[in-house]
Amino acid sequence: MPRAFVYGALMTHPHALARGEPAWVDDHAVRFTVRGLPLLEPAFAALEPAPGARAWGVAVEWSDRQWARICRREWPYDVREVIARTKRGAERPCLAFFIGGAFRIRERTPSARYARLLLDGAEHHALPAEVVQRYRELVEKGARWSVRLRELL
Repeated sequence: MPRAFVYGALMTHPHALARGEPAWVDDHAVRFTVRGLPLLEPAFAALEPAPGARAWGVAVEWSDRQWARICRREWPYDVREVIARTKRGAERPCLAFFIGGAFRIRERTPSARYARLLLDGAEHHALPAEVVQRYRELVEKGARWSVRLRELL
């Protein structure tokens, strides 16, 4: 059963909501450098090396079946091992998604819809106030197309 460190929309996956544990990875940052759909979803989150930074997310153990399904959906990402530290003080080796190659772009503001998912995950998992505030600000700054489209569906 693989354990993963998730930091984007996967923080709001029902399994992560039920079983995830707040965690961080040192010397990494969550940045919005994954190519999306320009007007609807301009950018998605990526975990990137960043000396001195701390990337917050959720450590969660997945069944082999769940993990295989997630990896198929997250196909543009590479999977690498990181050491996540939980709020309870445990160090856990985890798998994490990293982006590279043609899907990596310069950092952009994500859509309001996507930022809302991250905000929901950060609040649910009680991530630090500065992380919650960052995602709250991105909800306000982000393109609103996807929010309106979601409301219509």
